Amino acid sequence: MKKFDSLLIYAYGGPESMEDVEPFLQNIAQGKRISQERLAEVLSHYALFDGRSPMNGAIREFMRLWSEEVPEFPVFFGCRYAKPDLKETLRQMAMEGKRRPLVFIPSPFGGYLTTYFEKWTQVQKELANELGEDAFPEAEFFPPFSENTHFLNAVSAGISEVLAKISEERRNDAVLLFSIHSLPTALARRNGYEAEVLAAVKRLEARFPQNRVLLGWQSASAAPIPWLEPSTLDVIQDPIIQDPIIQDPIIQDPIIQDHRVPGTAQPPLLLIPLGFPFENMEVAYDLDVEARELAESLGFPVFRVPTVGLRPEIRVMLQEYITAE
Repeated sequence: MKKFDSLLIYAYGGPESMEDVEPFLQNIAQGKRISQERLAEVLSHYALFDGRSPMNGAIREFMRLWSEEVPEFPVFFGCRYAKPDLKETLRQMAMEGKRRPLVFIPSPFGGYLTTYFEKWTQVQKELANELGEDAFPEAEFFPPFSENTHFLNAVSAGISEVLAKISEERRNDAVLLFSIHSLPTALARRNGYEAEVLAAVKRLEARFPQNRVLLGWQSASAAPIPWLEPSTLDVIQDPIIQDPIIQDPIIQDPIIQDHRVPGTAQPPLLLIPLGFPFENMEVAYDLDVEARELAESLGFPVFRVPTVGLRPEIRVMLQEYITAE
């Protein structure tokens, strides 16, 4: 018997119309009140994109590519906070007799994956009560992959392709700014998330020794507790604030010029969404709008490296795991 009979992509999900946005936010809030100010702010962000997050479309494109390459191995898609709902997807899989899925949560870092397990456990109990214990699949979760060679190769290839678009005389001056979803500091240190991120950035830094590498944390909540810092926007404004754990102490003079000095030519700045395998609103707004506008206002030529989810290396990574003994 084969170890797996299907692939399930278990993702955060996103709205696909303005009508979907508020219910999506309420699902995330889980009964907590969302202030009118915060709701209006987020709605204004989504309005720039007609309420459509790029995540679901990107995952459907992944599914199309997967089905072309391995049509005998079905792929399913269920969301934590949006449609298609995880519970409905698992019910469909049970009806189709799929009992041994490989579950792929699209985040390379194990510390972030843990935030998905509460919903999974809840759905597992509900379906067991509804359909019986045997109906719920014997799922295995794809392990954290921030150290996986295929993932690192995919990220590196994306960076190299963007660097190739920059003139040769400026290419080595380009600054690589990895932007990664923040978490509450205490949680990120307790579950190893911060350490995983730092290790991945150091591995990628070693592949681009000619370029300055920086790390920023994005999309922190407004909750009144400490979150990982510095923010991506703070790094763009003042790259000297980088935590010394990220870079060698001997690097004191940043390649990025001080934007307060008139007449200095800013180097190319690559925005790299490392923790997001698929395009989503936190990339589309936080990086493509907010970070880009700030960086360009300071004179940086800005290049955004695409997310890696549709690169062939990611499908190979999953296919190798599925076929391994």
